[in-house]
Amino acid sequence: MSLCVNIEEVQISFNDSILQSMISVSEKELLHDELLDFIETGDVAKLEPVIRHLFASIAYNNYTNNQIERYEGFYPSVLFAFFVGFGVDIIAEDVSNRGRIDLTLKAGRQTFLLELKVTDREPLAQIKSMKYYEKYSGERSLIGIVFDTKARNISRFEVERLSHD
Repeated sequence: MSLCVNIEEVQISFNDSILQSMISVSEKELLHDELLDFIETGDVAKLEPVIRHLFASIAYNNYTNNQIERYEGFYPSVLFAFFVGFGVDIIAEDVSNRGRIDLTLKAGRQTFLLELKVTDREPLAQIKSMKYYEKYSGERSLIGIVFDTKARNISRFEVERLSHD
């Protein structure tokens, strides 16, 4: 007997179970609708509320007795699990010839490059100075997000669009 496992289905199922343990089912449905709206329209302005809502939905007790909110890798990990859980085409630690971008999201003919920080550094400036976007053609949106460790949510969300090459 041969066991054929689709790795992508396992990954989506695993990430979905993590997401469900972090937020309620009704919140998950609302987030799903908001995310679909962003993917269908490609309107980057619709992404910020999705991310804010996601982090606001994580129960406070997930932060107790640890300092996970101070760890920069926490935020892209949560976003990666969230996007994969909904079957979104996303790459974590997307490598280029000049470094790594935290997350690259592909939706239709658009590419969204996300750099996340938990300090006052400039994530959007990093994307531009390292030219992470050069490996992609077409419509690209550069998204810099800074998280506030006390609020455990976004403190700054900046976007710059690049047109076709």
